[in-house]
Amino acid sequence: MGDKHASALETDAVFELVELLDELDDSVAVYQLDATILRVNRTTAQLFGRAREELIGHRLWDLFPEARSTPFYREFTRVAETGAPSNFEHHYEPWQRWYDNRIHRTGDTIYVLARDITARKRAEADRERERQNALDAHQSLAEITNALPALVALVDRDHRYRFINQTYQSWFGMDPSTLVGRHVRDVLGEAAYARVLPHMERALAGEVTHFDTALSYPSGSPRHVRATYVPRRGPSSEVTGYVSLVADITSEKLAHLEAQHANARLRVLADASAVFAEAGLSLAHLISRVSAQVSRQYADSCAVQLIEGDHLIPLAIHHPDAEAAAAARTLLGSTPYKVGEGISGKVAATGKSLLLATIDTDALIAMTSPEHRDLAARYGTRSIMVAPMFGRHGTVLGVLAVGRITSQEPFTADDLVLLEDLGRRAGLAIEAAQLYERAETERARAEQATLLRERLIAVLGHDLRNPLAAIQTSAVSLLRRGELNPKDGALVQRMLGSADRMGRMISQLLDFSLLRQGHSLPLRLRDVDLAEICRTAAEELRLVNPQHTFILELEDPAPISGDGDRLYEVLSNLIGNAVQHGRAEGTVTVSLVRETRDFVIDVHNQGGAIPNDRHEIIFDPYQRAGAREGGRSIGLGLYIAREIIREHGGRLEVRSPERDGTTFRVILPQTHVEVAVGAAEAKTPRPRVADRATTGASISSGKQGPDPEGGLR
Repeated sequence: MGDKHASALETDAVFELVELLDELDDSVAVYQLDATILRVNRTTAQLFGRAREELIGHRLWDLFPEARSTPFYREFTRVAETGAPSNFEHHYEPWQRWYDNRIHRTGDTIYVLARDITARKRAEADRERERQNALDAHQSLAEITNALPALVALVDRDHRYRFINQTYQSWFGMDPSTLVGRHVRDVLGEAAYARVLPHMERALAGEVTHFDTALSYPSGSPRHVRATYVPRRGPSSEVTGYVSLVADITSEKLAHLEAQHANARLRVLADASAVFAEAGLSLAHLISRVSAQVSRQYADSCAVQLIEGDHLIPLAIHHPDAEAAAAARTLLGSTPYKVGEGISGKVAATGKSLLLATIDTDALIAMTSPEHRDLAARYGTRSIMVAPMFGRHGTVLGVLAVGRITSQEPFTADDLVLLEDLGRRAGLAIEAAQLYERAETERARAEQATLLRERLIAVLGHDLRNPLAAIQTSAVSLLRRGELNPKDGALVQRMLGSADRMGRMISQLLDFSLLRQGHSLPLRLRDVDLAEICRTAAEELRLVNPQHTFILELEDPAPISGDGDRLYEVLSNLIGNAVQHGRAEGTVTVSLVRETRDFVIDVHNQGGAIPNDRHEIIFDPYQRAGAREGGRSIGLGLYIAREIIREHGGRLEVRSPERDGTTFRVILPQTHVEVAVGAAEAKTPRPRVADRATTGASISSGKQGPDPEGGLR
């Protein structure tokens, strides 16, 4: 009795709560176990489209019988039978709406809270469509690239292939596994590689280059190509390679030569030459002018038909009777002559001209295919000539057919000779026009491919710096918390070190790009102490290379006007190279002396000698200081270091005798004249470079003896 009373009180409270929730956008309703409606809020009444008094006391299934086939009916029935609550989403088809339903039973009462989530579901569907569209676009991009008639390749800075399309594979008869990763020289051959190398270097310097050239490949005859090289830039605008788009224009070149010869021959007949010259290289315009000229000068009617497959396709028809011309175009367009069929078809098949000086209608009908006899009977021709149109290799391209209808004079043998001449000239002109249109089509496709390629490069050129900064920030944050065990701490330290190296590589690439574009490196000049810069750079390298002995022989102080950060970069690079390429657990010596006009810094290690023939090229881009080819350097450090020293008016040299280790020498003038640096920028104060390092050992100037702890000396 007490439970029923409590349940009744709870139900009354819920009824009051439902009435208080009239302003709620969600639907709230109270039902008996058999789905009889007890209470609904305003939103529910609006949703059901009825007044509350029309709803209360009625079973939901009687009001909406279609709901019995929905998940809502199944879940409501289950809750009513088991008492287990339910929370589910479903799409109500009659209303085309989505709802998030919560059904709860208390005693003999069921409470339903329904939220309209149609907007969210539609947004999710839109996002899914967008995702699918993006996938489709990506697939289409791959399909388009492979469908291009041009050779598309992605080449890196080392002149090695990183991507090729199917046309490229077919051209060289190789599969991707044998082409990707190979050097361009190995694929093109020495002669072709030497010919395109200047264009490759221009592209790698950041310039879009276009060129036409003839190339001789190791296998195959010489080919004429039209190429475009577009620099591929990384996230920081540095050139990481180039995209190559190459089209075979051998046929176009040959056709161009043949067209020149044909034009020279066409000048023999002034009238014909004028027709072809005025018609230009537009195929439709040319054929129209030729047929009109022939009709006007030699005949009443003229038809120009080209061979396509085993049919003759009418491209131009002229007739003095407009109705006849229209009927012929319609009939021959829908039911063209077959090669070998009828008068024109036989000329096309044999390549031999035909003259029917006089012919009556019955004879004409007998020589005509059944499908065209009605046309021949209605618009008979008194005299007919048909001449083949030959291409440059003697191939029959089509026929030139003329007829006289109103004229009493039949065609003569001389007329046939003239028509044959016109047919030959027309054939050459038509072929040239066809080749020109194909070339223009290929050019348009190449331009479209170039646009597609540039978009692709833009997509690939995302900025690396933001994600790199996020990695560094996250790693530092993890270390500062102090919550990592030693193993995880070492892992994060390694990750941070890798991120720092990547940052240096990006900076080097940016500097390299700036230099390759002919700009100077920006300097911020102030008074700095070379001795302190040497000491700080050496100390930072000692901390991460405790197995090495560092000897400092520094003449303090060594004041100079320069960019402290840039000079620190030079010293850090030279000392790092001395560690990397020197003897394992060896000694690195850094000395600084003041000469009459200069400061001289020597960085010496005890590693193997650098061959004499490499003393100059190690300062070139993508070269390394030592003989080792491994390592994590991208080979720009010495190149940028030399440029920094040059910007300070100094020199960077290397000495590497056979048995005395290697010494890199920096020579800087004691009085530096500012070059290409604005006065305001030169006066901008910057922190001392040495402040960035944490000194881990005592460093003093002058020559010092060995340190038993393996630290700086």
